[in-house]
Amino acid sequence: MRFIFNKFVLFFSIIFVILFTANLYEPTALDFIGAIVGGLISGIIVGMILYVVHKILT
Repeated sequence: MRFIFNKFVLFFSIIFVILFTANLYEPTALDFIGAIVGGLISGIIVGMILYVVHKILT
């Protein structure tokens, strides 16, 4: 579980949350929560992939 808390996951989670919430036009609370959850899930997936690639290459 240590890979979930690394810098790749943190960085990409923040980026995806910002991107997903910036694209909302007149969001409702449910849209806003969905954008945050979607951003976190996307950040975790991309961060884990980059973490594994980084560990393989080093």
